[in-house]
Amino acid sequence: MKNRKRILKNALSNDPCVRRELAEKLAGNSSQIILKFLSHDKNALVRAEAYDSLSFCSGRKLEKVLKESIKQEKNKIARNYAIIAWFDVMRKQSGKKKKELAYIKKQRKKEKAECCLMTWSYCYYALSGKKLG
Repeated sequence: MKNRKRILKNALSNDPCVRRELAEKLAGNSSQIILKFLSHDKNALVRAEAYDSLSFCSGRKLEKVLKESIKQEKNKIARNYAIIAWFDVMRKQSGKKKKELAYIKKQRKKEKAECCLMTWSYCYYALSGKKLG
């Protein structure tokens, strides 16, 4: 119980370093709820760390949450982490390769940030074995 209170206290801390560190520590744990909460943080580095930690999790619901985060994320670095996390989570699911390749192509066309363009290209190549032209 003490541990849960400390996690909640850190998640609500005014210090973004404390929240970012918490997101990093929760990687690989069954703490999706806290990580999803931190992925909506006002600090982009906290959100990026939360996305990075979520990439160790799995599930279709999480995949949808990350797609929504990609769509809404304004910070290019945090969005890049959200893309990578979505890709990692999506690859753990079975099937729907064609649908995801189409999604990746569509998102890459909309993307303006160079780091995210490269990540979308990597995702396409990793999934299809072909360059995105």
